Amino acid sequence: MIRVERIERIEDFERVRTEYEKVYARDPHRTVFVSWPWLRSYLTTMPQRWMLLAARADGAYVGFLVVVGYGVEAGPLKIYRELGLGAYPSADYTGLVASSDDPAIVDAFAAAIESMPWDVLRARSVRDPRVRALVVRLGEGKSLTREEATPCHVVALPSSWDEYLSNHRNGKQALRYALRRRNAWAEASFTDADASTIERDVEALLMLHNVRWKSNLPKARRTYGRLFREAHARGCCRVGVLWSEEKKPLAAQAAFIDPERRSWGIYMLAYDKSTAKHSPGIGMLMRGIERAISERFEEYDFLRGDEAYKARFGSDIRWLENFTIRRRSRRVQFAESVWTHALHAKRVVRSFIVGRVRASA
Repeated sequence: MIRVERIERIEDFERVRTEYEKVYARDPHRTVFVSWPWLRSYLTTMPQRWMLLAARADGAYVGFLVVVGYGVEAGPLKIYRELGLGAYPSADYTGLVASSDDPAIVDAFAAAIESMPWDVLRARSVRDPRVRALVVRLGEGKSLTREEATPCHVVALPSSWDEYLSNHRNGKQALRYALRRRNAWAEASFTDADASTIERDVEALLMLHNVRWKSNLPKARRTYGRLFREAHARGCCRVGVLWSEEKKPLAAQAAFIDPERRSWGIYMLAYDKSTAKHSPGIGMLMRGIERAISERFEEYDFLRGDEAYKARFGSDIRWLENFTIRRRSRRVQFAESVWTHALHAKRVVRSFIVGRVRASA
């Protein structure tokens, strides 16, 4: 019989690290976003309440699943309760960790989640077929919505740079364009962050990203900045910066890497808009592919998103599934509507404030 326990403190997650990594090593569907180093880094940035469901059979752990709680409470009154499977949106892939595809593990997780108080459950960017099975199981007798799939571009890397160039499948014109962008920055200096430069390089990335996308910089430092630094210290994050001769950052990127599965995933990319005509971001991505090949990575993963530039690199598309489960009641319908409008209003107000601050700067 499989029993499920809850782990809700970082200290307890650290306590089960050895067992977690044993299960992870046997998992046929594992990704970096369910690895212990990445999850340990992520959980330190979480403002929401989280729990790790841990499945045990005959005293040994056989599976783990992160669940995140959202919602509105007014004293003892639970106005709206939402659960999210996995570490979305910080994780680009939602999955669980299990020693096998045994459906009994999925059934055990489903029973544990079913017993929790929630109104809406969301599973986003699902790559793991066991999570799909879990969603179907939880959706029985409820409103289960399958939403539009999310694309992500992936490049299968050959054994050499020359082979990559000769096998490029998305058109010679696209390849020539990308190579020109790479060569335009041949004289610029590229640095890969180490322990002595990680603070500087993460700050350069976040500043470029903030200027490009008008993001909330203090929040980005608290979340992405901390995530990148923590994951870098644990060996699953690379941060690179392209510098001008004047030591000004032209472009920067953060990638999460999976050394075991030989996957290099581009997570955040930003560049100086004033140099856009020379496309430093494209140049940096080409250099990243070259580097990944030299280090014997087998996959260059652009992660979520269908931006047009990704097709220039000879990528295939991987589709991720998205689901929402709602308990059938008018109260849930009303509460979700209020929650959704409140989140939208919060984003509008934040954008207005950021715009006013920028205008007065």
